[in-house]
Amino acid sequence: MAAVGLSWENALYRCPPNVDVACHNSADLVTVSGEKDSVEKFVQQLNSEGIFSRMVDSKGYAYHSSYMRAVQNLMLETTEKVCHLEIVVVVLLLKLKVPQQQ
Repeated sequence: MAAVGLSWENALYRCPPNVDVACHNSADLVTVSGEKDSVEKFVQQLNSEGIFSRMVDSKGYAYHSSYMRAVQNLMLETTEKVCHLEIVVVVLLLKLKVPQQQ
């Protein structure tokens, strides 16, 4: 991933095919994500043109990119389980802390 000093529209136009515009941060700053080598080359190209761009350490994951579609369903299922578990825990804790009316 990389922080890039381009507008959303300009980034969409300029990104290589295997690099996605991932996040709209401000009028002239976006995050791009995708294949690491391609993102690095894009960053180098923009830097050579005097356009701000810097790699972001995403621990090797192309967050917010089309590469995440492969694990989308698993992520949603896992999130639903975790969220349900958290709700159950909160309800149990509330039952322990709130005096029951008699």
